[in-house]
Amino acid sequence: MTVSLDVYEDLAEVIAEMAPREVIALKASPTRQARLEFLLDQSREAELSESEKIELEKIMMLNRIIALAKIRAKRFLSHAA
Repeated sequence: MTVSLDVYEDLAEVIAEMAPREVIALKASPTRQARLEFLLDQSREAELSESEKIELEKIMMLNRIIALAKIRAKRFLSHAA
């Protein structure tokens, strides 16, 4: 993957500064979600172009980072209660 890890580190830093409830509320825009679904469907039905593969990898990495942040935020809130 050609994306600099600095981009992901910057995202992690921004998320870390958010309130836990804001982190839990994060979700993709309808346009971004539709694009993800298109790429996933396309990957099952046919071969993705190289640029589509890279785009899908980026989206999946971002989804993983946000999912981990949501897990930590939920854990934090459950321990704070």
